[in-house]
Amino acid sequence: MGMAAKRWHLCFLWGLSVILILLNILAIVLIIRLCDPPQKQWEPSIPGTCLNPIILEYAGLVQSSYNALMDIVVAIFPALFITKLSVSRKTKIGLSLLMGGGVFAAGATVVKVYLLKDIDKLSDITWYWAPISLWYTAEVRILQLCLIQEQSWFATAITNLL
Repeated sequence: MGMAAKRWHLCFLWGLSVILILLNILAIVLIIRLCDPPQKQWEPSIPGTCLNPIILEYAGLVQSSYNALMDIVVAIFPALFITKLSVSRKTKIGLSLLMGGGVFAAGATVVKVYLLKDIDKLSDITWYWAPISLWYTAEVRILQLCLIQEQSWFATAITNLL
C-alpha cells in the first residue's frame, strides 16, 4: 500500500508554513509602512519620514531567502514518499521531476535576493523595484505551471486507475 504522512511530516510543514506567512506579512507591512505618509516612497519631495532603507533590505533578504528555502523544501519533500511507491523507476523519476519544479522558482527567488542587495543605498526605489517585481512574477508563474502540471498528471493517473 501507500505511505501515509507521519505526524512529524505534518508538524514540520505546518511549522515552516506559519513562519513563511509571518515573514511575508512582516515584509508587506514594512513595504507599506516604510514611509509616513506612504506616498513619500515614490515622491521623496513630500514632507514626512521614512525608516532606514536597510531595514527594508534586511527584511527582504530574510523573507526572500526563506521563500527560496521553502520552494526547495516543497520541491524535494515529496521524494520521501515517491521513493517508496510501488511503481516503475521511470514513473518515480517523472513524478520527482514534476514535483521538483519548485526548484526553478527558488532560482527566481535567489535572483530577487541578489537584486535586493543594494536597495538601502537608493533614495527612490521606484525604478529599482521593477526588476524585482518581474522576478517575483516569474517565481509565481513557475509555481503555477508546476501546479497545473501536477493537477493534470493526477487527473490522468486517477482516470487510468478507475
